[in-house]
Amino acid sequence: MTGMQAILARNESLAQNASEAGALLLTMVLATFIGVKLFRWEKEEKIRGTAKLWLLAVLAPFLILGVYQAYSKDSVVKARLLNRDLQRSRSLLIRNARIFIGDGRVIESGGVLVKNGKIERIFEGAIPDPKELKAEAIEAAGKTLLPGLIDTNVHLSASGGFSETPAESTPEKTMPRALAAYLYSGITAVKSAGDPLDAILKVRTLVNSGERLGAELLVYGLGIDRQQVQALKQRGVDGIQVILANSMDLAILRAVVEEARALKLPVVIDTGDPRGVEDALSAGANGVERGSAREKLPDQLFAQMKTQGVAYDPALTAVEGLTSVINGSLDPLDRPLVLQVGPAALIDSTKKFLQSEEGAKMRAQLKPGAPVSLDIGKENLLAAWKAGVLLDTGSGAGSPLTLHGPTIQREVELWVEAGIPPAVALQAATYNAARLLGVSDRIGLIREGHDANLLLVDGNPLKEIKQLESIQSVIFKGERISRSELFDQE
Repeated sequence: MTGMQAILARNESLAQNASEAGALLLTMVLATFIGVKLFRWEKEEKIRGTAKLWLLAVLAPFLILGVYQAYSKDSVVKARLLNRDLQRSRSLLIRNARIFIGDGRVIESGGVLVKNGKIERIFEGAIPDPKELKAEAIEAAGKTLLPGLIDTNVHLSASGGFSETPAESTPEKTMPRALAAYLYSGITAVKSAGDPLDAILKVRTLVNSGERLGAELLVYGLGIDRQQVQALKQRGVDGIQVILANSMDLAILRAVVEEARALKLPVVIDTGDPRGVEDALSAGANGVERGSAREKLPDQLFAQMKTQGVAYDPALTAVEGLTSVINGSLDPLDRPLVLQVGPAALIDSTKKFLQSEEGAKMRAQLKPGAPVSLDIGKENLLAAWKAGVLLDTGSGAGSPLTLHGPTIQREVELWVEAGIPPAVALQAATYNAARLLGVSDRIGLIREGHDANLLLVDGNPLKEIKQLESIQSVIFKGERISRSELFDQE
């Protein structure tokens, strides 16, 4: 049955289901054999003892196979994938919504037809009857429909909190849960930066295959030299991440970027000061993360970013988290969406730590010459926008007090506080982020043929950015997500 479903629903070939086809043929042969052994011409005729032994011998391999499948869960996984495909094949019609396309355009009242996981049609004005389209209707009057949000800077192997028992969970358990938290929050794609490669690649396969529900994961491996870039390409990473915290010789940095470009891998460089940004631009990076929250970046650097088409992500959420630790503030942990998705035990242990003597000692060590300033980060972001730089949203999640989940909601709120128009911030969180990651041909826009990754929120975030937290529905690859069940996955 599983094999037939795979052939009919997933368009798999007979060769891909050879074991299932073989099982079907073997079952037919053995069923005939068993029928012969059990067949009696007369009602009173007894079954011979040797026939019973034959039956036991024939059924034993099936018992062994059943025990193995129960242990390996192969059939369970395949059934789960088939069910996922079924959910994503359904047709949905979101109607009477305000539609933020992602590239700055807005349809004040329209509809979107989702079919087989893709955006089939976009309607302006009159919308057909759902029955004619054989689609389930989602009424969206008074709501805004956006492309799924994208976080271009997360560290899944770090929690963002302070746990009393840091070794209580393995990355293979915590990272899928973090991706579920992102999807719960309407963030449908994230870029992992510098996480342990073996673990993160396993999680990418687990989640991107649909076996576990979570935001799509793009993996950027740490590049330190040409050989490492080549090795990362062979492992199948989506891009290269360079961290300049401890500085890197400019010649080596240029060699890393040159090799990555030759292998068609985008490069994002994490900097912390104007010198780091200057080196990143000189090397030819595709994107700059953080920039600087310590000092004002010179205007000529932003002019160079615009000329070279380099994207800029200030990671203000991470800056706010670190300054909150220094000031002893718990505000980042008390946001409603954070409380909904953040592990309760982690939030509690983090609050206890920050209010403890150990937390006070840590703050005392950090305060002299505070390492970052949220105001400087905002000032640099505003200058980048005024210079016409391509902006994208990355939160730096996993940094202190930046828990995985509704990161982009807070990031764009901070952008608006800095003076960035909501429409610009939302474009950075959708289309621009997809452009940086090289996936704008399928996500980041509400466009016919694109993946149906959609976020429906109450009200109008183009006027009141906090409405981005009032989530009504999340649609991922055409599947209407049951958000309440995301954290119940095995």
